[in-house]
Parts: sequence; structure tokens; C-alpha cells
Amino acid sequence: MSFAQAVTSVFRKYATFKGRSQRSEFWWFMLFLILFYGILEFIVFGLLFTSNPNVPEGQIGPQSTAYWAGFS
Repeated sequence: MSFAQAVTSVFRKYATFKGRSQRSEFWWFMLFLILFYGILEFIVFGLLFTSNPNVPEGQIGPQSTAYWAGFS
């Protein structure tokens, strides 16, 4: 199973609780999630922390992102 097939298969069968997925389908989807969240985190940090002067030095992380997003 290829990367694209695995991702579309998971999204197509996300609410099907019958049967099992293939090992390759699982690991390709895990790679997709890691890449997706990595890109999303890069965008969020780039937008929030480079243009927000109110963020104290050294407080960059998921919790501070959620906190400072409310004050931007």
C-alpha cells in the first residue's frame, strides 16, 4: 500500500470499527500525522512568535502557543 492510498483509506474508513488495518496502512498514516503536525507547528510558531513581541524569551512550546494565541 502506498502513502496516498493509506491516507485516503484511513480517512474513508475512520468510523468503521470492523476489521483491522494493514501494518503498512498504519505506519504510512502515522508518518502523515507526524508530517502534518510538524508543518502545522512550524506555521503556528512562525506566525505567532516571530510577530508577537509580547512573548517572553524562552517560552516557546505547545502550552505557551495556546496561551499566547488568546492574547494576540
